[in-house]
Amino acid sequence: MFYLKTVYNYLMSWPVNIDQNVIITSDPQCVEYLYDPPPHPAPVLDSEAILTELKKRLSEEESIKIQTFVQENFEKWKAQGKEEFIHPSDQLPRSIQYNPKDHSVYVHFNRRRVGDESIGEGFYKQVTLTFHYQTGTWDARAVVILSTSNREKNYNKNRFVSEPKELRNEANTHIALNREENIIPTFSILKYRGAEGRVKVAFIYQLANESLKKYLAGPQRPLSEISDLAHQIILGLTRMHSKHIYHRDLNPKNILLALDPMTERRTAFLADFGLADSNPWHRSEDVAQLGEVLASLFCHLTEAPPRIATILLVRWLKEMKDSTTILEQSLAYFEKRLLPLFSMDAKVVIESKDDSQSKK
Repeated sequence: MFYLKTVYNYLMSWPVNIDQNVIITSDPQCVEYLYDPPPHPAPVLDSEAILTELKKRLSEEESIKIQTFVQENFEKWKAQGKEEFIHPSDQLPRSIQYNPKDHSVYVHFNRRRVGDESIGEGFYKQVTLTFHYQTGTWDARAVVILSTSNREKNYNKNRFVSEPKELRNEANTHIALNREENIIPTFSILKYRGAEGRVKVAFIYQLANESLKKYLAGPQRPLSEISDLAHQIILGLTRMHSKHIYHRDLNPKNILLALDPMTERRTAFLADFGLADSNPWHRSEDVAQLGEVLASLFCHLTEAPPRIATILLVRWLKEMKDSTTILEQSLAYFEKRLLPLFSMDAKVVIESKDDSQSKK
């Protein structure tokens, strides 16, 4: 018994491989960048094009007010060389954020009382739109409120974060994985004081078209599209594990899809790293969750009913040329856990189809 307890304590104290360079507290400091962002990938637009983009979400009067405010203050912000976060007023319809490290300006659409939409939410986050002023691109902004009292902690656990372990995990995971493919790109992590005086942390990352959960609620898809998404999700999780980081909350809601309007191809991104951990104890948990996600995907096929789709998924995993350890583990999970749930008639159908095709 003592031996087992010693092994357990050793695993639970496994050194954390997520870079511990982000420390988040509820102190009253006004603005603090927790992450030095990479350059925004989109090209810079002229003022007329920026105004056109703003008008898609705001009235012409509000758009002009924002553009005028930025143009009047931008050189002053650059000269001062410090972070700025300006709250809405009569002259400014939305919040403005300035980052002196790359001179980027964001316009935040987070005023629900005037009709700004919420595009999602997490366990302790609200996600709204934000506008990257120089490039005219729309990104997503997830905001967390840090509580300062036990009363707030007990009042609404989904709104306030008192002991920001999950928040710290998420920030460090975004930083450690930010340049990896199939991981949601993060542009900024900012701590600031809100208009009501509360300390908040905002994550700004690439805006996706939909979550995998919403995708699965839509029409059924062809095998080529389903297998492409499955491949990307597997690669994303493989890259996380290569950094010794384990997601622990992999489900369709936390997988985001971005649609390329030119090619109509969807790119899958893993997101929401609040439960992420570097303890290898959680690897099997990730593998099991990956299996459930892939099963949901392949049951969404146009060409096959759910029973046959699951068999197709197992065969697809076996035939993948770039097989990895996590793929092999996922395959083992399917064969041991999922396949016994399906009757033999599905296997017979698949085998009979293969036989008929080989004879031809």
